[in-house]
Amino acid sequence: MAKRAEHKKKKLKIHETESETIALLISKTLWQNFKNIPFGKIFSKIWPYVILIIVIILASWMRFWGLSDRLHFDLDEAYQIQTIVDIYKIHTWPLQGPPASVGSVIYHGAFFYYLYLIPTLISKGNPIALAAFTILLSLASIPLLYLALKDQFSRLGALTATIIYSLATVVILYSRWSWNPNSIPFFFTLALFSLVKIKNNSWWLVIFAFCLGAISQLHVGNSFFTGIFVLMTPFLVFSVRKIHVWLAALAALILPWAPTLIFESSHRFSLFSALFASSDLGEKSTLSLRIIHGWNYFLQMFAEIIHLPKIFLPISLLCLLGAIVFRTYWRGYSHRLAPIFLLLSTIAIFLACTVFDGKFFLHFSEPLFVLLPIAAGITIGLALENKSTALSGLFILTIILINNWHYYLDLIVNGEKMYKIENHICSQAQKRRLKKIKIVVNGQANPEYLRYVCETYYEVKLGQKPVLDVTTDFKNKLRFQ
Repeated sequence: MAKRAEHKKKKLKIHETESETIALLISKTLWQNFKNIPFGKIFSKIWPYVILIIVIILASWMRFWGLSDRLHFDLDEAYQIQTIVDIYKIHTWPLQGPPASVGSVIYHGAFFYYLYLIPTLISKGNPIALAAFTILLSLASIPLLYLALKDQFSRLGALTATIIYSLATVVILYSRWSWNPNSIPFFFTLALFSLVKIKNNSWWLVIFAFCLGAISQLHVGNSFFTGIFVLMTPFLVFSVRKIHVWLAALAALILPWAPTLIFESSHRFSLFSALFASSDLGEKSTLSLRIIHGWNYFLQMFAEIIHLPKIFLPISLLCLLGAIVFRTYWRGYSHRLAPIFLLLSTIAIFLACTVFDGKFFLHFSEPLFVLLPIAAGITIGLALENKSTALSGLFILTIILINNWHYYLDLIVNGEKMYKIENHICSQAQKRRLKKIKIVVNGQANPEYLRYVCETYYEVKLGQKPVLDVTTDFKNKLRFQ
């Protein structure tokens, strides 16, 4: 019995030893395979997208935060929404867009009305829903910008430019309400992205042409973008050789202009003559003075968007120019298209600023909302790529984000609560249970933005009496008399 027990023990030990050996071999094999996994390559490919997702989440929060109270809804917005509502209610098809602040007969394109027609129809003309649509376009432009830049320039430069663009307070502010130029950054980034994709599919030329037509229609100050398509043609023909694609692209370029062209054909093209008359071409203004004023506009936009000292503007533009020249010279035609488009857009905007001297505002050319972050991002990206200058590049990026955050707190968090106060005024008028009432806000009788809100959501029609006199700063001050 004792011998049998010892024999069994020996067998068990042998089995245990064999099991340990097998387990050890398996663990060694797994460890060897684990070590062979290229984690460095995987991480280097994944980390930009992880950061991009975080940026999109943060940008979404900053754009949607407090929208229902702080929505900017003024005269222009009320007029535009009512015009869109009239399209499907009384079947009026506008051929002219909103009037421009430059000249009495100058107007923006009607493309904006048709772009927002479906969101207006779905939301029944809800201003918050239309602002949300503008925000969605703005958010869609963020990944488009990164994907367009990462193969044209460095990944760090592309990611830095995308971060600056996504979190710039001015870009966020202008994406928070439905105004005709506020969707321009989306079409600009989509145009840039389409140029990168043309090498894979020539039909992206149609998208590119449509985007330029849309940009030129959304604000009269960008009407020259149709000319950029013409200037790009000698470079595009090397990538797109199919005639039917070019015909489709030409139709796509004209499509946003269709209402304007129909109207102008019966009015002797008065818009174009008015644009020439409102420019400085007929005035005795020296070329050097125009150049200085155009440069000052770029400086103003750089300070408002990037929030760095103005001396960084020439540095950023020179770095961008150097990157464009390098990419254009060393790479094939398909890789030259996006850099050339950036260069032509910058030059064209600057020339427009010199022609319309003193007649432009912050929104005069919203493509700069994208171009200037690209210039700053490429510059900082060059610093981040070098170990000896990485800390300085990270410091500059941090300064930009901190300055923009303080501007966000001042401009949006502590800014006007316009839509909330408008609704409060209309609710007070509703409580009086009168069929008609005259509302005077800061001395202005029956403002159109208030008419739209009161008549649409509170069934209060504005008339001549009795009078509800209101004094407000649209922040904290609200007094009824």
